[in-house]
Amino acid sequence: RSHLAAPHRPWLASLDTLVPGDLGRLVTADAGADAIGLIDDPAHQRYLPLRWGRNANLAIIGSLGSGTSSALAAVMGSVGLDAAAMVLVAADPGVFGADRRIIGLGETERIGRVLTEWCREIDRRRAECCGSHAETRVLAIDGLAALRRSLDGAGPAAPGAGSWELVDRILTEGPAVGVFAVVVIEDQGVRSASLVSRFSERWVMRLGDAADGPIYGVPAHSVPEPGAAAGSLVVFSSGLSARVLLERPEVVRTLPATELAMVPTLASSLDRADLAMRDGRGPLPIGRRFDDLGIAHLDVGSGDHALVVGPARSGRTTALVTLAMAWAAQHPEAPIAVVGDAACAALGGVWTVSQVAARGRGAARCIAEAARESIDEHDRDQRTARLVVIDDAERIDDPDGELQRLCEQIADAGGSVFAAARADVLRQAYGHWTSVLRRDRRGLVMAATGDHDSEVLGEAPPRRCPIPPRPGLGWMIGSGPPSLVQIAGELTSTTR
Repeated sequence: RSHLAAPHRPWLASLDTLVPGDLGRLVTADAGADAIGLIDDPAHQRYLPLRWGRNANLAIIGSLGSGTSSALAAVMGSVGLDAAAMVLVAADPGVFGADRRIIGLGETERIGRVLTEWCREIDRRRAECCGSHAETRVLAIDGLAALRRSLDGAGPAAPGAGSWELVDRILTEGPAVGVFAVVVIEDQGVRSASLVSRFSERWVMRLGDAADGPIYGVPAHSVPEPGAAAGSLVVFSSGLSARVLLERPEVVRTLPATELAMVPTLASSLDRADLAMRDGRGPLPIGRRFDDLGIAHLDVGSGDHALVVGPARSGRTTALVTLAMAWAAQHPEAPIAVVGDAACAALGGVWTVSQVAARGRGAARCIAEAARESIDEHDRDQRTARLVVIDDAERIDDPDGELQRLCEQIADAGGSVFAAARADVLRQAYGHWTSVLRRDRRGLVMAATGDHDSEVLGEAPPRRCPIPPRPGLGWMIGSGPPSLVQIAGELTSTTR
């Protein structure tokens, strides 16, 4: 055998033949600190740095195991932006490390708030004509098709909720004002030519079927073969083969952790003390709105009634008590009559109330007589406000029309009747006395209420709730369009 050294090769080695160590040395030595891999340019016998230019949307397309998520992490780690200017939404946050606080696809509320805020930022930049001079923002999505499926729920979305229309706005209008998207498209996850065209730069990795390459603008023969190394890809803009260095830990470590504290959410428990209930006339503060996290106010004027409907353990009694407390804070001298042990216990600890024991067939007459005791001719002439609070109203029958007449008399005297009941029972109860309250079309429909029962107050809230129903979460009816609110109050696992 000859002991002569191998002759010098006049051409560069193919990227597929390089081991990770050699590839890493080439990237570090020749490509620059912001490069995440190399591009093979055989026509000029040279390697070019692979990097994202931050001037167009980037789509990383490939099948499972081709290195798409690792390539996304490398891109995010190389752009050199502050964490506040980057948001990463991932179908599997664990891929990016257990210590990375990533927004998962199941966190629909945070996703909706991020998309809404970024679309507002796009509108602001367009109004100010910021253009290319604005600070770059990057929205990274690991699993575009999965995100679209999670956002495409049945029925219209509520205000402030995430929707695919918001994502499409970011993809189409964002690049002109410095807002870009870097996404991973699963193999066969997106086959729409109009959606693919929103990404001016595309990196196509291994596909399950190379014949799908033309969908993404790449010839089938250019798609990396099934046996190609992970990270191998073809660049759409140049048609050249490239390879991402997936084993570069110093790049992945620089991936900024998205601070979830920067994306506030609607708290599931609110203190009534934060609502600033006080003496004076005006809408009643009852909780916080979902869309902007501001204080939610229900407009209850003189002589107006309100009805809270929902199933068991949805928080309807707590909502009824919060409504009554807000009303009582504005009318500190007004008499309050309460029907229901739970409501009386909650209200009696703060306000002086008259508990009405209502049982059996004569419950309606008992309630009416007890309530009328606080209304004399002098008070009626002065139109002094008073409040009647009735919990579990669906259990009280009114065969003689006593409660209907009471509601009308209370309204004429400038007072109000607040009641809570099960929506399914009221919907099926013909001629129930609560129809007087329902005519005002004012109150709360708890989020756990079924679609068929949610129109009890005469206005249907959005069928799609942006967050899962929970105790105290409900739709506020009667103060403009239906608004999702979290009611303040003490909520437990046994909340009614």
